[in-house]
Amino acid sequence: MKIKMFLTLIAVFFSAVACSVPASATEDITVPEIHITKDGKVEAQGLLVQQIAGTTIFSKTSWGGGNFLRFTITTNSSTKILRRYGEVMPFSEISVGNYIVVKGTISSGSDSLMIAASEITNMSSLTGQMSFSGTVVSIISSNSFTMNDKKLGVITVDISNTNDIVKGNITILSSNIKVGDKVTSVTGTYNYDTKILKAQRVKIYRNMAPFKPKNFTGVLKTAPGTVFPMTVIVTIGGKNYNVKLSETTEIRKNNKSKTQISRFAADDRVKLYGHIEETEEMNIIDAEIIRNLDL
Repeated sequence: MKIKMFLTLIAVFFSAVACSVPASATEDITVPEIHITKDGKVEAQGLLVQQIAGTTIFSKTSWGGGNFLRFTITTNSSTKILRRYGEVMPFSEISVGNYIVVKGTISSGSDSLMIAASEITNMSSLTGQMSFSGTVVSIISSNSFTMNDKKLGVITVDISNTNDIVKGNITILSSNIKVGDKVTSVTGTYNYDTKILKAQRVKIYRNMAPFKPKNFTGVLKTAPGTVFPMTVIVTIGGKNYNVKLSETTEIRKNNKSKTQISRFAADDRVKLYGHIEETEEMNIIDAEIIRNLDL
């Protein structure tokens, strides 16, 4: 009877507060709002954590005139602990001074407001593990850039603590990120207040079409050696490429008959079949066939 009367008084008092300050309409996490149903279900916001003992939280909420109400919140292994924006977090990250929202039931036999929590949301936790995608808008420094996310708009990506930056299939330096790059995925710890993501991994789209095997025509800049594997320089379209020749590379004349690499000389016109290696410079060709057009 005692607890029923106590709950009735609390419910009547906070019903006025709840009506005037709906949870969905305020960003002030300190504003108290408490809902208690007749079967003892509770939802309370604006609770200030004052002490934590094991898995029990001691908190209070206050309103004008120095009035306050204390809460004892018990938890167990099935209590869901969330960050402000819905991500699951460990109980250990709740700290004294945090403001929380609690859902649960009134513990039986208590003559003070004791809540057996089914869910606790830490409204003071503004960070969470997130994943974003979008387009690089600007380069701030070698350690950060901004990108346009579809949901959150422009966010800042801090890459100072990661070397896991992949473009296509290769790892690249942060200095190789460019405005206009399409970020297919960047994951890390996001701060909703500062809009900064401390990235752990960045994945950038690369068009793989240029790396497919094809024919190239150019001019041999250097005379080849005689021992495989070797690298020769070939000018193709005004750009110098390092062309790798291996023991399996086919060496041919203009009529496609086989010949020796020793017969090739600087300034000979050559035709290659092979693929460009996936690098940022895109200046290495693995040749399967090299044909001397001047033989």
